[in-house]
Amino acid sequence: MKHQLTYKDDKSDKFWNIEVSGESFTVTYGKTGTAGQTQTKTFGSEEECQKEAKKLLQEKLKKGYAEGEGQTSSVKQKTSAQTLDNFVKEWEEIVNAKDLHKALIRHFSYLADSPGYEKVLEAVMKEAVSAEIRSGNLVIKFGDDELVGSRPANGNEYKKWPQSFKTLIAQHRHLGLESARVTLGDTDSFEGDYLEESDSEWLQYGDPNRVLCPIVDYSDWWLYHPKEKNSMGEPTIHFFSHEGGDVGEANDMNAGSLFLERVADKLNLPISIPQKETTQTDVSLPSWLSLPQLEFSFENGIYYREGKFYQLGESWRDNSVIIDGKTLESLSKDEISKIIEMTRIRELYDIHTLPLDDLVRLEVLMASADPDSKKKLKNLNGIEKLLNLKHIEFLNHEIEDISSLSQLQNLEWIDLSYNKRISNIDALRNCNKLEIVRFSKNKISDITALKYLPKLKIIDLDDNPIKDILCLVECKSLKELKLPSSFWTKKESQVMEFQRLRPEVEIK
Repeated sequence: MKHQLTYKDDKSDKFWNIEVSGESFTVTYGKTGTAGQTQTKTFGSEEECQKEAKKLLQEKLKKGYAEGEGQTSSVKQKTSAQTLDNFVKEWEEIVNAKDLHKALIRHFSYLADSPGYEKVLEAVMKEAVSAEIRSGNLVIKFGDDELVGSRPANGNEYKKWPQSFKTLIAQHRHLGLESARVTLGDTDSFEGDYLEESDSEWLQYGDPNRVLCPIVDYSDWWLYHPKEKNSMGEPTIHFFSHEGGDVGEANDMNAGSLFLERVADKLNLPISIPQKETTQTDVSLPSWLSLPQLEFSFENGIYYREGKFYQLGESWRDNSVIIDGKTLESLSKDEISKIIEMTRIRELYDIHTLPLDDLVRLEVLMASADPDSKKKLKNLNGIEKLLNLKHIEFLNHEIEDISSLSQLQNLEWIDLSYNKRISNIDALRNCNKLEIVRFSKNKISDITALKYLPKLKIIDLDDNPIKDILCLVECKSLKELKLPSSFWTKKESQVMEFQRLRPEVEIK
């Protein structure tokens, strides 16, 4: 007895196969295009095995599965424009890199999405032997195993998933250690029935079919809790075995770091997994608060600079600042991180020099450079960890690469004026909340990416070699557009046409 079933609709594309052999049967299931997961069950007799197999088969058919090709949907999945434009070039750079390990650590840095996991990432990637592009995938060779990364996913397909997960699949829709069969990504292999069969406590949270599974671990799963959050504000992750029993205890880490931990384990690497601090209250202020180049703004108009607290220009002599009924010195480091709203930075030349793990809730980051300063940013690598950022300003630097911004989907305001080197702004295509973008004094010629931003109100493109502005007609919320003076001279007909189509927009 052998059956091959598939199920397709506008949200799912998966398969389920069963093959009976004597007193046992093997079930293979998962997302179409993947190897899937395999489970084998053995019974006391062939009759009992056949009976149970037919029961499972009937259950699948009732759920809409069909023999062979199955159902199809008229809804076609959209492909991210960023996916098409950028990822192949980046993969080729990795394959051709002189320092493979360094290139891999840089590319997979997004996996270290929990405090302390940068060292785990380095240890794993230093074991890599080679890299190649094979069958449309990025393949990293590790001894007897391979890490296979697929093309990036379109975040619009994952609206119900946590933001930290969207950051992961923006790089690779699926990332798996092949022989070990550990896969990061939505494989669609977990079904709510498994929780019902275990009479799980999670049934109290509603429909078990809505439980999300970010990692498949051979025949087991790691599941997002429907309600509980970890210390980073993302859903806690719990182990669930295919052998039954209830869901395991919470893990205080995000999915990228958990995947790194599982890969390190499967590769038998003798590394120390970061341990979470158990101290509940730390009465001493974090050392990074006193870094001379940093200025932090807290709630209630309070800010901290060079060892002193201020409010409306007045300073305190000690740390006895009251926030939400507590003195600042009595708050834990995590509590302090939660109430920091804005950071101003002087002399910033590398995002990684910031205490990124302590600033995961930061919403505003301003780090403009002195025009004469020799310490300037070349790129924004590392900023992708600050997923809650809404407002960033980096003026007078030498930034050329802004690809890291593609993962910051909460951004509302960007000012990257006077960097003089930015030419590619495709990374902004998925930043759908952007309202204000300022790019004066750069090298931008193609502004097509901006037409995908429905909330854009103000665009400043002064002193850029822009070729065409008519794509901005699609920005329905646009109120103000600043253009280079040379554009008015050379492309007056375009300006006139834009004014005809969008007379309500003020052009400067």
